[in-house]
Amino acid sequence: MEIKRNGFMYFALTVYGIAVLYAIVCTLSKLGAGQEYPYYLKGIFLILLLCMGILLIVFGVIWARLEITRRAEEHPHAAFWAENVLAVAVLCVSAAIRVHYVQTMPMAPQSDYKTYYEIAQMLNEGTLLKDGPGYCDYVAMFPHVLGYPLVLAAVFRMFGTSVAAAQYFNVALSVGTVFFVWRIVRRLSGRIGGFAGLCAAAFWPSQILYGNFVAGEYAFTFLLMGCVWLFVASLQDFGGTAAHPWLCVLELAGLGVLLAFAGVIRPLAVIFLIALLIYMIPGKMKLPARLRNDIPLGLRLISRGWKRCLLVLCPYLLFSAFFSLNVGYTVNRSLASSSVSYGYNLLVGLNTQSSGGWNQKDSDYLYKSFDSTHSAAKAHQACRDLAFKRLFGSPKANFNLMVHKFEVLWGNDDYGASWNILFMDQQGNLTPQRKTFLYRMMDISDLYYLIMLVLSGVLGLYLWKKKPNASYSLVLLFLGTMALHLLVENQNRYHYHILPVFAVFAGMAVAYINQSCFERAAAAKARGLKEAREQAERKEHLRSLSEEEKRLMELRSQALHSRFDIEKALREGHVGITVSAALTKPDPSEPPEPPEPPDGRNENKQ
Repeated sequence: MEIKRNGFMYFALTVYGIAVLYAIVCTLSKLGAGQEYPYYLKGIFLILLLCMGILLIVFGVIWARLEITRRAEEHPHAAFWAENVLAVAVLCVSAAIRVHYVQTMPMAPQSDYKTYYEIAQMLNEGTLLKDGPGYCDYVAMFPHVLGYPLVLAAVFRMFGTSVAAAQYFNVALSVGTVFFVWRIVRRLSGRIGGFAGLCAAAFWPSQILYGNFVAGEYAFTFLLMGCVWLFVASLQDFGGTAAHPWLCVLELAGLGVLLAFAGVIRPLAVIFLIALLIYMIPGKMKLPARLRNDIPLGLRLISRGWKRCLLVLCPYLLFSAFFSLNVGYTVNRSLASSSVSYGYNLLVGLNTQSSGGWNQKDSDYLYKSFDSTHSAAKAHQACRDLAFKRLFGSPKANFNLMVHKFEVLWGNDDYGASWNILFMDQQGNLTPQRKTFLYRMMDISDLYYLIMLVLSGVLGLYLWKKKPNASYSLVLLFLGTMALHLLVENQNRYHYHILPVFAVFAGMAVAYINQSCFERAAAAKARGLKEAREQAERKEHLRSLSEEEKRLMELRSQALHSRFDIEKALREGHVGITVSAALTKPDPSEPPEPPEPPDGRNENKQ
């Protein structure tokens, strides 16, 4: 499907570049703050950045010089096995690291994580309505809370109810997310980009350190990246010459269902839905030059972007309604509809005193409204009305709050270590060794995050020049997440699902840098060959001129010193006499004949 550039795309890429640059500035400004040597980590970052740039360029040049791409094309079977063996090895190492961390860093569910665990436990036992009426009221106000426990309850039925089962399940989801990142980047930018994205996602520190929490981010991110993979596949595998267009129809319908399921776990799935709709609506596909009735119906269904959007949107709306009914039936409560369920989150997000984070005052206001109305929808409406008053109350204060919330959400990536320190300290599991390790990992997490942000920014520069592809929808996903959290409740860990997106961007950036190095090396090689050919031609020309001059000099020398030897020529037969009398020498014994007079008369007659 062909997507043309437009003004909105350039606007989005501009905002993306500014946002990534500001995130780098925010993270770098906080790096090393409060430490004994506050500028040490900043220097380390600059050194890492320099080394990364040099390594990428050197790698690209070596790759181009050795013509590895050409060799891989000549031996596709060997390249396929080498690539997949390396990928499986990275995935296995990634899983081993995560399992080891879960085993060595014990963490009991607490706060929201305890809510997920206990609801899943009661769902597995079938006692939610009996033993958890408070949880049912909570789900009525926040329906997405039940999404992850429904998945977790299925895990408990298969492997038993335990914190370890939930943690290992999340490890599997995390590794599955890494797999999707690899396949997405592999499709968008080839082998090098795919492997770079795979490594970036596999060893992302904060995603590993967050692995011992019983959190819903794992399932949501896994489903989200699965949706991205389906979306990219539907764009690349099915064009105007597709042999089985109905497979594309099924993929797009499956994408809508998967997005609806992801939306049950976290409503943020709607952001990616909007992003892919924006991307696909103006697109079109070139159909075969035949009569319309001769073109298969399936091919006509996917020929225009707006038709593909309908194939995604209709299943999404249908299954979202089905999942919503199922949640309401499970808790036996009337749920807050999507038109008002954002009220409390908006209220909290516009609280300048709590910097847009959770606070007891707004929480009490929600529950007080619920107790007085006995309606989740009316409670959210009350919160929404108060939120609008805050929104239009002080524009200057709200703008200041939004900039601060941006820094909170994107200004660091140390939540994995910091939340471990907080909860393990409260639970008495924070030994000195673990504390030292986690504080060190906070710095490593921020350095890693900075490198990924830089590579994501580099990709933004390439997207200005390259032909639009599905990565543009991921740019919109990032921008939508950023914009939404400028208004609603905000925490640093809420950017968890965007980190695999940054890994995709980083892998693509590496691929583009390698491609640039290859093009430069190819251009330099072509220039070298051209110069060598021109130099050889000049040498040949000079040699021919020299030989010609030498030949002329020899001819000139022969002309100056040569004489004609008539006797030799006569002897060798090169010259012959054609007159009747041969030239002979006179006999001295005979008298000479008198000469004839000039006029032919003799003397006597005179």
